[in-house]
Amino acid sequence: MTIICELNATKLAAIAGFKSTEETRYYLCGVQIEPSADGGVVMVATDGHVMGAMTDADGTLPAGDHVIVPVSKDLLKACKRGKNEARERVVSVAVRRFMDDTPDEHTVSVLHWPLTYTSEANAGDCPGVTVATFPIEIIDGTFPDWRRVFGSVDVPATGGGGSAFFAFNQALLKPFGLGLKGARIVLGITDASTATIIHVEDISGSNGDLAGSFVGLMMPMRAGSERGGCQGLPAKFAAPAKPEAAVAA
Repeated sequence: MTIICELNATKLAAIAGFKSTEETRYYLCGVQIEPSADGGVVMVATDGHVMGAMTDADGTLPAGDHVIVPVSKDLLKACKRGKNEARERVVSVAVRRFMDDTPDEHTVSVLHWPLTYTSEANAGDCPGVTVATFPIEIIDGTFPDWRRVFGSVDVPATGGGGSAFFAFNQALLKPFGLGLKGARIVLGITDASTATIIHVEDISGSNGDLAGSFVGLMMPMRAGSERGGCQGLPAKFAAPAKPEAAVAA
């Protein structure tokens, strides 16, 4: 077996929330894995409306420059770290190649490090124990140039003097929580027609670098034209007028 890539299971599960489920765009139905300029790998997924990218400093990609990995519900369940484990679980994607015309066989395995087997101090020096192994089919397609999409968005450090309404599909915000117990979602908005850059802050401070290694993007929606601008509290929410004092006879 030849290892294609090894990934932080928690991060892979978080990014998988951004992938598409539409079979017509099959190349978006997985997570793109590619090398990071700072070492390790970058994991990216998008459904065309939202996009998430996350770095994995300990991730490896020795077999090529990129690969699109499908993430099933069973794999997502196996990615969840147990209570008595010394470190995050690792997802290992491997391929078995044959000498004849037999098609390659790909598998994905999830490894863990139980505290009964090792300690937190030396977990990095011990081989993991396989939790589950699944057969998979690597997605053979061309992933979009996601960096070009991010590069077209320029969010100023401080807001302008104007005001406006910005519309978002609330269902699209769900994956940006990244599965954190406490998350603050920070929106970088320029105008109503430009994609929104999204960062996530870990409020609890107990989830490692999961939030710090993430950046996301969400495409805008058109707000209702009847609003006409942002003018504070609408009149229909105003306090009722006080009754006038009775006039003395």
